[in-house]
Amino acid sequence: MTNISSTNLLKTIKMFSLPLIFYILLITIRILGYQPAMEGELGDFITAVNFLIGAFISYFVFIIIVLGYETSSKRAAWWLSISLLMCLLAFDELFMIHEIIGAQFKIKDTFILLFYGGLLGILLILNLKETFKKDTFICLVIFAIMSIISQVSDYLYNEGIIVLMGREISYEQFLESFGALSLSCALVTFALREIMSPIEVTKSS
Repeated sequence: MTNISSTNLLKTIKMFSLPLIFYILLITIRILGYQPAMEGELGDFITAVNFLIGAFISYFVFIIIVLGYETSSKRAAWWLSISLLMCLLAFDELFMIHEIIGAQFKIKDTFILLFYGGLLGILLILNLKETFKKDTFICLVIFAIMSIISQVSDYLYNEGIIVLMGREISYEQFLESFGALSLSCALVTFALREIMSPIEVTKSS
């Protein structure tokens, strides 16, 4: 009975790990009295939402694995890590985290973005077989192209703008929003295979 209760408690803690991390961060930030600056452009919000779509999908898969009868700690850790990274990218887009870190440590913003890319690359390498599946790989390539072009356009045109349906939006924001959506789409393809694989095994047996 004790073992069952402790197992259920551990699963519950895992299930609510993402909200718990958010609350700890929120409380810590408030205690330190820090108020992060926020970007208010529509493109920033759209990009953040696109990143959060991938974050929530990844967390949903993480919960499914945690609640599953045949749990895999490695798979669960991978999905939670992806979810946290996507949340970080979303909050960075809203609260200018990489700009603040760059100014604080006197380093170029690009290096912070490369660090994010390195983290994503490590996670994708850890799931290399799935990463090179055609649908996933295409979405990841689109994400990479959009990310690179957005940085190049920002460097060349310094927040140059285009008019879309009567509204101004910067080249960087426009490209970043599609890049974020492409990355979330890649995670959707990961998630579909993760969820469907047990069903296919059951059918075949």
